[in-house]
Amino acid sequence: MNPVRIATLRYDLPGAVVSDAQLAGELDCEPADVERISGGRLRYSAPDGEGPSHLALRASQSALSAHGLVVADLDFIVLATNTADYFFPGSACLLQAMLEAPTVGCLDLRAQCSNFIVSLDVSSRFIQTGAYDRILVAVAEVPSHHNRMDGEELALAAGMCDAAVAFVLEKGEGAGQVLSAVSLTDGTLHKDYWCEAPASRYIQSNDIRRGHRMTRAMLDDGLVYPRANLEGLRASAVREMPTLLDRALAEAGLNRVDAAIVAHVDGQARAGLASIALRKAGRIVEDDLLYSMGTALPLAFERARCSGALAPGETVALITAGAGATWGAAVLVA
Repeated sequence: MNPVRIATLRYDLPGAVVSDAQLAGELDCEPADVERISGGRLRYSAPDGEGPSHLALRASQSALSAHGLVVADLDFIVLATNTADYFFPGSACLLQAMLEAPTVGCLDLRAQCSNFIVSLDVSSRFIQTGAYDRILVAVAEVPSHHNRMDGEELALAAGMCDAAVAFVLEKGEGAGQVLSAVSLTDGTLHKDYWCEAPASRYIQSNDIRRGHRMTRAMLDDGLVYPRANLEGLRASAVREMPTLLDRALAEAGLNRVDAAIVAHVDGQARAGLASIALRKAGRIVEDDLLYSMGTALPLAFERARCSGALAPGETVALITAGAGATWGAAVLVA
């Protein structure tokens, strides 16, 4: 099958940095409480009215321009997000419209915290089999727009960042080559990190003419906001990642990699994953941005390449875990 590479990757960080003190004022808590969660890493928040498609648009335009392409050169568009613009339609068609792209196929992916890994896996298969020659892939998240910002679930509100990445995927070897991308999911753990409402499965009354999908009780109980069982997320991440990382390395034809990048919403889980990665990697490459769900891994990868923290030609393992519960691992060439 055809080798696949990320030809050009660009990202968008909306607005200005939001300091721990600023966020503490919004959350009505002490700055030290926010600082303990952030660890001094940087936070960006999209303004009101901007959804993931807006961030993805800017990143996509930058990626296309850097690669010397126009939208007519694209065969397919993929957008992965866990914080969609609307309940439906998906955000991919919004991105296609804002790009003023030709009428091409658009695919929405929703693989939670493994959005980058899964979008890379799925999109690579189109290229490998020759179905498409060039795909625009975007991953965009605006967790600041859906996290609870009243002091409840402080770990989520204080520990996350809005961002988008976009990249052109095409045939080729060398820099950006995708050596493997694998993921696992255990849906029995979906309540470890979830947002219960609004939901199509709920109706207040048996009489559809009088039924309500969203009730006052759901709002009062905070079911419209994400909730996380961090202890459960930590346990499953550490349990599942060794086998998954071995699988990613085996599919890449490697026993070890030069470096690894780890992403997780919880600091303790991130440290545990880093320890696992160091069994098969020469070093851990850190990023100074807070966790941004599916965008965290590609953001850190590109920023490390630009800063020189990753040298051209080095092999890099990217690993993450989160909602679903899901776990993902990929091996790329820097």
